[in-house]
Amino acid sequence: MPWVVNSADGQQSYPAPAGETLYIVVDNAALSAVRAAPDDAALILGTLAVNPYGAKLEAGHGDLKILPTGPARLHKNGSGNPPVEGFVLQAKTENRVETIIIRNQDSITSTNASGSLTFIWTPPQIQVQSSEKKDTPADNGEAIEAEDETEDDDEDLDNTVISGVSKSQVLRSTPHMSASRSEIIQETPTIDRVTDAVGLPSRPGHPELKDDDYIATAAVYSTAPQNNGVVDHLAKVEEPNDAEMKDEHGRPEAPATGNEVQKLSRHPKVQISKRPSPALEEDISSPSARTAKRRKVDQDSDNNTSTTPVQTARKTATKRKKRESFIKAKSVQAESTPPQSQRSTHSSIAGSFIDAEGDYDGPKPRVAFSNSTIQPNSTIIKFLKKSGGNVVDSVEGDCNILCIKVGPILKTPKLLRAVTRGTPIVTDKWLTDSALTGRFLPLDLYIPPGLSAVWKVPQSRLLDSYTVFFTPALKAQYKTAFTDMEKLCKAVGVRRVVSKKPGSKDLYDKDAIFLAEAEGDKDVPALLEAGHTCYTKDFLTHSIVAGEVNLASEEFRVQVEETKPAKPAKKGRGRNS
Repeated sequence: MPWVVNSADGQQSYPAPAGETLYIVVDNAALSAVRAAPDDAALILGTLAVNPYGAKLEAGHGDLKILPTGPARLHKNGSGNPPVEGFVLQAKTENRVETIIIRNQDSITSTNASGSLTFIWTPPQIQVQSSEKKDTPADNGEAIEAEDETEDDDEDLDNTVISGVSKSQVLRSTPHMSASRSEIIQETPTIDRVTDAVGLPSRPGHPELKDDDYIATAAVYSTAPQNNGVVDHLAKVEEPNDAEMKDEHGRPEAPATGNEVQKLSRHPKVQISKRPSPALEEDISSPSARTAKRRKVDQDSDNNTSTTPVQTARKTATKRKKRESFIKAKSVQAESTPPQSQRSTHSSIAGSFIDAEGDYDGPKPRVAFSNSTIQPNSTIIKFLKKSGGNVVDSVEGDCNILCIKVGPILKTPKLLRAVTRGTPIVTDKWLTDSALTGRFLPLDLYIPPGLSAVWKVPQSRLLDSYTVFFTPALKAQYKTAFTDMEKLCKAVGVRRVVSKKPGSKDLYDKDAIFLAEAEGDKDVPALLEAGHTCYTKDFLTHSIVAGEVNLASEEFRVQVEETKPAKPAKKGRGRNS
């Protein structure tokens, strides 16, 4: 699979082949990836679309933070340092949707959920048939004498470099091939090639050099790009000057004849050392790309050539400081983030839920809904009931929270009744975010715009000692809901509610508010002639939501309609006699 999504603990892995879509959701207050979209779209934090050109992450209903854990590079052989800050992918809105291209080893976290997801890119592999011959005694790790080598024997398939001259025996450990004689290799094997070796010329007055004293001049090149140049790993070989040449037992060697030099110079004996492992240049937290079998073979090879000096690559001070600061920043962030068990801890005292960090303080939620977008059988309602809350139909009784949808406030009887009672009113986002985090969040962060003045403030004495008059035409417009309006008026302290034709004595009370239809009400002219001011029905609901009564406002006043003069009848032409 080209793309694989792994969880932080490494216990879950989600393959993501090209053409498929994964949804980043919150499952039990932890990040996870699923192929099927959940019923509740609010739980989707992001959508990962895998295409042939790469993986694209689209924002969902929550903020996501993408933190590159590997070097900031597009190719695995490129150079770069890991960034110390992540990129925040903000939640989508009606006018904006953010997307980002995912790179190898990028991690995704969320402030509303614990854990993280890591995107791993697996390079494509090909399977080829091996030209390996039958097993030889060398397969068992036996020591073999270095013999005349051919040009193919000089090729280093492990990308090794020339270290020096040696005539010692070499132990070669060849892994046993499978029955099908096949193995998995990368697309292009990394190989160093060495041209013909040239012997050093002899100096006047000095003995001729033997074959072991010849030094191979290596022109090294590779068939695949590398992180560091091969020249950095070449071990420097001292050219013998005037020092006396000695054999392996410390005795002076006799000069070799010209024929021997000519014969031995064709195939110089060289010993090669392994190139420093690329894992030394990688970050400490990056996983190794080699399998356990390959690591075991490399370890055996290192033990067999323990006498060969290996040059270890060293990092510069700048890169080391950046890496240390990056690791330190990640450790500080991990220490500052409390565990999920601490963030979601609640204690029940006298029937109340109190968070250990003081996020929520109040009685067990008894939630009513008015013009809400939350479905009755959704996952959010299941979270509410599982956490000790419940759903109620009316704002009367033990209801202590009213949820409304985000947007313009619709003045329903249930909302107006909640305002008069001082019941906290929040948007649906409070319950949605609480379900995402796995705990109840504070209510005061989700107050609807326009209700802050009356939030948790009872309005039982707003129209104390007032008489409210409804014209018969306005009462007919309410139909069966007029009973609810009478209860609402009583809830805000109205002394009397009257609905009759104008002309009776109770129309002239000092503290009376006259409500009529905005247009076409036949009783408005009589009330205006008597010196009263008429208001539309929105005056009452607006006063309850605003928490004040402004009789001098002209916003909701009913104006007298101008009567247009009747057009004279057209006279017809006389008939001709």
